Amino acid sequence: MQTRQHKLEDDTWLNDVQPVTDKHAIAYEDIPTIPLYLAKNPITCSTPTPSTHHSLNAKTRSCNDQKDIATTISVRHHLWPILFEISHRLWLEVHRPRAGAGSSEPLRLPTANVVKEKALHLLASSFALTETEKELVARGVVDEVLGAGPLEPLLRDETVSAITVYAPHEIVLERAMQTQNTPCQFIDEQHLLRILENLLCQTGQSFRPRWPLAQVLLPVGIQLSITMPPVSPSGPTFTLRKPKLTRRSLSDLVDAQWLDQTMVDFLYTCMQDRRNILICGDVEVDTTSLLVALCACIPEREKTVVIEERAMELPLALRHAIRLVAHPTATTVPNVTMQDVVQHALHMRPQHLVLSQANGEEWVPLLQAMFAGQRGVCACMYAQSGRDAVQRLEMLYRACKYETTPALIRAQIVRALDIVVHVTKMRDGSVRVSNIVEVVPTAHSSLKIQSLFFYREGEPSQGAYEEARHMGGFRPRFLP
Repeated sequence: MQTRQHKLEDDTWLNDVQPVTDKHAIAYEDIPTIPLYLAKNPITCSTPTPSTHHSLNAKTRSCNDQKDIATTISVRHHLWPILFEISHRLWLEVHRPRAGAGSSEPLRLPTANVVKEKALHLLASSFALTETEKELVARGVVDEVLGAGPLEPLLRDETVSAITVYAPHEIVLERAMQTQNTPCQFIDEQHLLRILENLLCQTGQSFRPRWPLAQVLLPVGIQLSITMPPVSPSGPTFTLRKPKLTRRSLSDLVDAQWLDQTMVDFLYTCMQDRRNILICGDVEVDTTSLLVALCACIPEREKTVVIEERAMELPLALRHAIRLVAHPTATTVPNVTMQDVVQHALHMRPQHLVLSQANGEEWVPLLQAMFAGQRGVCACMYAQSGRDAVQRLEMLYRACKYETTPALIRAQIVRALDIVVHVTKMRDGSVRVSNIVEVVPTAHSSLKIQSLFFYREGEPSQGAYEEARHMGGFRPRFLP
């Protein structure tokens, strides 16, 4: 009986060619507020000692990091004690009013020029430094009082896509999808918490009790994820993920061997004809690069609504485009979900609707709108194959507990989606469009996907993997 059921399931997914390759509040219950804690426990300028927690190989440090840090004052710089003494004093002057008025009161931060002038005044009256050293120290004071402190050189580096702080002396960056160690570090945990307070102040927030997790969107579009004890027993950790600022065209993706020209011509035709496209891939794959490249095919005269999880997530250059952010920060409207924004966008009657990521209940109104005739939808979601993406859509629809039968759900999916594009990360680290499929109906209210284009990676030959792209031999139903 089990063999028979297994065979029926295989027949259902016939012609499916798969790739071969394998809330804003934070808690730190031991710290009532950062300013009061620092006032009672002054930070000493001790020499940092290397930690063994999350140890990484120092040989992976980049030459770019050394060049950037040469123009700044790091913890091991001979001017660091002077910089730290002045920045600590000015930081307490800036943040102490919040401690006296209550952490719920918004803090008015001075401008960078005001902090720099105060720093130069203190340097001139207390230290014998050259003009170059004074300018260097004053810039560092501004970063320590208002910015990200030792992380500022990494944030200014356009090649760095993410920064993870495991511990005060354990900072790791991500560049070109590769993890690298960096000489940047904090003095100790108190210094780390002070910089976290700076980042939160940029959004009008602060540390609050009884909630050790936070997802914060900084004004420059950087996503800040914070974990505090007791959830993180080894101490505070946080991640800074920078938005993509560069756009890659379809020609660039062809040069990078993501796909071939035949696939590009087909996808270009689909975008021009306002077909509904779902782009899927696992969490390690950069599906948004393909989404941005496809959006460049949208005619300038057509109205487009772009929905993002965080501001400026998609570096698009569309003339007639309205950008909507699905998860605003707490300083704006915290209770607006992706589903709310999708429903609002559909009322605008866009000719193209672009979603940076759709992985939840927002698919229900979106599928219903596409079933009713909405065209030009292009969205990304997490899935390990085109078949998994279709199955996940059905699962998300059922999870919303709408009173409808599975047959009607599948009928909506078939009529709503035109093609599914699956992006895969290969064994050598390269990225390929491994499958372009079409969802077609079958008897007994089931679904079947058939591959229009697919990519296969063979066995290694002379140090390189043999690869080939194929056409599935099927004509899409939506073509005349």
